[in-house]
Amino acid sequence: MGLRVIAEGTRKHARVLCFSPRGMDALVRMKPVFPGPWFSIGFTAHGPLRWTNLALEVFARSAGHGIPVTVNGEPMAGTSAPVTLAGAFAIGNAEILAGIVVNFARASAALGRFYGLPSSSWVSTESVFEDEQAALETMFGHVAECQHATDSTFAPSCLAPGIARVRPFAKARS
Repeated sequence: MGLRVIAEGTRKHARVLCFSPRGMDALVRMKPVFPGPWFSIGFTAHGPLRWTNLALEVFARSAGHGIPVTVNGEPMAGTSAPVTLAGAFAIGNAEILAGIVVNFARASAALGRFYGLPSSSWVSTESVFEDEQAALETMFGHVAECQHATDSTFAPSCLAPGIARVRPFAKARS
């Protein structure tokens, strides 16, 4: 009801708040009724470096429907980020980039389906060792690809880009 009143009463852009995945489904259904980029959705990372399931689900349901998305990071120096300006900036930058990457991955798979083209993506890790970090990051990448129905994955087990695989030295025998 509120969105209809906004759409009928103004030509200004509205940043709509979405409180549930069902709410995003309703917004997707309303988009053709009032065409054009007159509304957008957005979420803020719940730091440090964390996106809520609600935000990720809303991003997923909006992908491919031409609805602009704002991605925000709001680190608080000394609480959800280091106390220094540089540290807070680094955390905010990482949160925003993560949100952009999530939206891009979902949008590219949706575009591939829309145009009937195959889509592919890359899964890698920033770990320099074959360890728990490498396993976890690779697993999250593959789960995201399965959820968004990309057609193929290349380089599915790469460690940090540009870094050769390095195995930790074995303990010396005494």
